[in-house]
Amino acid sequence: MSTGGSARAPGITAAEVCRAFELGKEAQELLQPALLPRPYLDLLIGHMLYPDAARFMAHAMPKREAIWWACLCARKVYGPSPPVKAAGALQAAETWLAKPTDEQRRAAFKAGEAAEFNNPAGLIGMAVLFSSGSLAPAGQAEVLPEPHLAANAVANAVILAAVMTDPGQANAHYAQFFEVGFEIANGKNRWK
Repeated sequence: MSTGGSARAPGITAAEVCRAFELGKEAQELLQPALLPRPYLDLLIGHMLYPDAARFMAHAMPKREAIWWACLCARKVYGPSPPVKAAGALQAAETWLAKPTDEQRRAAFKAGEAAEFNNPAGLIGMAVLFSSGSLAPAGQAEVLPEPHLAANAVANAVILAAVMTDPGQANAHYAQFFEVGFEIANGKNRWK
């Protein structure tokens, strides 16, 4: 999602991105047929519709960039010493980002499962599993994930991260998160 369009496909509209998930009523009212993703995201943020904006950003970004965004948001709220299982899940997801093999994808999911899916790190592990490849065990008939599932898990991780430590600071967290998301979308913040 660059300044004028989307990283997914040039000229894609915000309405096309929104087909993959459900918007809140106020966010639906702001959506115009020809509106491009960045201006629509700016409208959502300007109207303080932060959960809708997080969902939109997660779906507008390519999957790996969205997962990187969720990792950085989670790291901001977990701080320098996340719980052991959360740290393991984040590390596994970041390893997959650097080396997106099926083995690393499944390892990231296992680490997310160990961290549990009620926190950002666990949801990020789920997003990695849903990003590509089969959901079936290795050697079984391929079962592909629905295209929107990775972005849904990313959005839930980001929304949960915003309220996890101090719900009263959610707006401040969202502001930081969107800033990081724009950096990633513009190619200025990449995984190692």
